[in-house]
Amino acid sequence: MKRKGLSPLIAAVLLIVFTVAIASMVMTWLRDYTTGATENVDATSQDIMQCAKESLQVTNVYLSIDVTGDEMIRATVKNTGTVNINLSSAHIYNRTGDFCTLGVLNTMSPGGVINLQNLSGCDLFTDLANFSRVEVTTYCGTSSDFDSVNDITTT
Repeated sequence: MKRKGLSPLIAAVLLIVFTVAIASMVMTWLRDYTTGATENVDATSQDIMQCAKESLQVTNVYLSIDVTGDEMIRATVKNTGTVNINLSSAHIYNRTGDFCTLGVLNTMSPGGVINLQNLSGCDLFTDLANFSRVEVTTYCGTSSDFDSVNDITTT
């Protein structure tokens, strides 16, 4: 019995078809991968551009300590940027690094001014000399410090 293999012509055609099929699959995957990567880069660059337009300033800090030692702390914050900003945290620190959290309003429009106030009793300050700073931060990481004891208003 004589065995015959594929003719060289059929073998060449099958090899070309197989190569084209593999190349088509690789090209489709590569196109989908680069499209997804481009969309991710575009979204990230939009976020970065938005964050670059953020700017805020803590303009005043008010500290009131009554005769019972209860403290009322209020910080005035202004959006000096050109886009809406979302505040993520606001803290007032004493000289030893302890802090109280100030209430945070989520969104501020450009030029907007808000007052942040301590949420609960804060027993960090026996007098003005214990004050260190107020720090307000956005979700983009933009922050503003207020650390001038001389500019604090006491009542």
